[in-house]
Amino acid sequence: MSDSQTVMPDPLTETQFKEAFEFVADQVGIPQVLRAEFCKELFSTTKAVIDPRKQTSVVEKYINLFDFRWEEGSRFVSMYHAKSRNPRKQYAELLGNYIIFRAYFIRNFEKHQRTKLVFPYLLLHPFMNESCPVHVGAEYLVLPVDHIYWKQHELVTSVFCRCRHSPVRLKELEKYRKEGVSGYDSPVYDENGRPTGHIHTKLFPIKETPP
Repeated sequence: MSDSQTVMPDPLTETQFKEAFEFVADQVGIPQVLRAEFCKELFSTTKAVIDPRKQTSVVEKYINLFDFRWEEGSRFVSMYHAKSRNPRKQYAELLGNYIIFRAYFIRNFEKHQRTKLVFPYLLLHPFMNESCPVHVGAEYLVLPVDHIYWKQHELVTSVFCRCRHSPVRLKELEKYRKEGVSGYDSPVYDENGRPTGHIHTKLFPIKETPP
């Protein structure tokens, strides 16, 4: 197996993937006439093993078939990616990841619904120390699984949202109330002031009221 391939321990279902694909397709304006084949071919790259290069190739193939314009994706690429001679490929990689991450959210939220008798709460984790436009002020928020906030502020509804949920038992919630929860604080730099790729962590107080 190539180093660029990732084994999927819990593969996505076709229904989960299609729901995610349609959500993103509506946002970026993928023509209806292309959606069925595009979705089917991209879904095939998620079965058992994910091959990012194949995934990007599939997305690039389809976005070259129409006047692809993605304002939010353009802002993301300009903020987080180095300039490339092939920006189309950058957009393809980003779009493929966005669809798949959205599908993971759908899968995971379904699992949280099934296990809520054991894990009755969800904890919202920001990605690294990034600010998320969808969950402003909700970092380390803990609410019941069925709280309306999670429906009104779903994860991965923007390419800039890379937050995640973790399930929480009642005993864990009591601990977090007393001690806080570990999270990312600030980047670690070497002696020359260059980022090492590591992040300092610290304990953050949890929130139990939506912003």
